[in-house]
Amino acid sequence: MKIGIVCPYDWHRPGGVQRHIAALADVLEQRGHRIGIITPSPSMNARDDRLYVLGRRRAVSFNQTRNDVSWASSGSIRALLVQEKFDLLHFHSLWEPFMVFQLFLRADCPRVATFHDTPSDTPTGRLIGAFFRLAAPALLKRLDGAIAVSASPAGYLRETPDKPIRIIPPCVDLSPLLAAEPGKRDEGEPNGDRPLNFLFMGRLDARKGVDVLIEAIGYLYHWGVPVRLRIAGDGTRGPSLRKQAQASPASQWIEFIGAFPEDQKTALLAQADMACFPALYGESFGIVLAEAMAAGRPVIAADNPGYRTVLGERAADCLCPPGDAVALAERIRYFMDHPPLRRELGKWGRAQARRYDCRNWVETFEAFYTEALSRSGRVRQRR
Repeated sequence: MKIGIVCPYDWHRPGGVQRHIAALADVLEQRGHRIGIITPSPSMNARDDRLYVLGRRRAVSFNQTRNDVSWASSGSIRALLVQEKFDLLHFHSLWEPFMVFQLFLRADCPRVATFHDTPSDTPTGRLIGAFFRLAAPALLKRLDGAIAVSASPAGYLRETPDKPIRIIPPCVDLSPLLAAEPGKRDEGEPNGDRPLNFLFMGRLDARKGVDVLIEAIGYLYHWGVPVRLRIAGDGTRGPSLRKQAQASPASQWIEFIGAFPEDQKTALLAQADMACFPALYGESFGIVLAEAMAAGRPVIAADNPGYRTVLGERAADCLCPPGDAVALAERIRYFMDHPPLRRELGKWGRAQARRYDCRNWVETFEAFYTEALSRSGRVRQRR
């Protein structure tokens, strides 16, 4: 099967959607499928032979996060479809303007989509959610299959008996993390008098809540609870977060690592005792949580729908109210005072994360694609 996977974002910008698409493309290729990844003009030279650059993009800031707005000419869309003759197109984040939707409207092959978006519980977010609910019926009618990464984005869609919404998580390749030995830190014990090391990995956007985490470290300083925080990633809020950390009384406890390549993730997690992800909203799943758990690291996170999905029955142990620095600091202190809980959650999380490895879901995606082709009745005949 020749499958085009459509990404609305800059392919080289770190993000969960990009990582999911890359991992899915890899395992589908290993199963013998031919894969093309369609993306707007990347910020760096393309280093993947599977990439098809369609249209141009511009980064904009909206709703406290960075978004890519893209546009493609009708001629370039037509040329791509005529030349490649995909058996099926798999769209991600169809709501993102505009290239993805342009291609969706002009495609003459079966079309499926994965919905990743969970709007915030703010006036702007509620307006976006209302738009999703109004537009979803017409959109789903034109799709041959729809996926939501969790129950959260599925709540903004209206399924029909003949086109149910499938819940399939945005699986990624966890094999490097699962293959690595957790080491002594998996036991959750500092070495001697060493403070616990906490790690944040992700984009430094406002909605990721890193400012709340830095504030929480300040509370721990005043309480006399020593910790170390490493912040790995970059983004629009990077400069202001560095200033905030420098002004904190706990500035010596906070280190910014900056952007990092994927192959350094295992080492970063190996050097941490715990991981912390205080995102304020907008998380429909939580790939970073699954990665930390796969490395055997217990996690503390803000209570939003996606993170609650990943943490399952242990959510109550790990979650705290979004945006509440005092509650976050208290949760960190609680974990520091309870080494057995850290050990237990580290072992539990490692087992829980295995279910989100892409190899465990490739057959589910294949069956979904086959069902969509059958429903469409527009299977291309190949010589």
